[in-house]
Amino acid sequence: MFEIKTFLEKHSYERPNLNSLEYTRAHYIGLEELSKLKDYFAYRKFTPEYIQVHVTIQYKNKVLVGIDAVNGLDLWEQTYLDAIEQYVEMRNAETMYGIDPVILKLTALDNNLLHFLIIDEWKTKHIHAEAVLPEKEFLEALITEAEHF
Repeated sequence: MFEIKTFLEKHSYERPNLNSLEYTRAHYIGLEELSKLKDYFAYRKFTPEYIQVHVTIQYKNKVLVGIDAVNGLDLWEQTYLDAIEQYVEMRNAETMYGIDPVILKLTALDNNLLHFLIIDEWKTKHIHAEAVLPEKEFLEALITEAEHF
């Protein structure tokens, strides 16, 4: 039911046009695009510590976090895996989403559901993504994609 994918943002001086999904998709490399990844990593100016990562999440064919949503550095290790660990220990998690002032929150609603939220810390509190999801299935899907990454 979940489809979670990881994309790396290509280094570029062009800023993508966020009004066009096709245009922005061209600025990312999916983990399954092996030849593009190989070329990207072989580039002489490649620096792995500064890769912008996009994690897309779909549930029941509904996009919760799209390719044009917020991104961040080291999202798997410092954001999602940290949130999973906090959630398993305390049934609640709050962690930075990359290096921007954006927060990922996971909150237990009952034994089977959790509240997923990505929100700005700014005064406007812009919500980037929000959903009520089946807890076990969501956490398993996150861990599976983290292992794949």
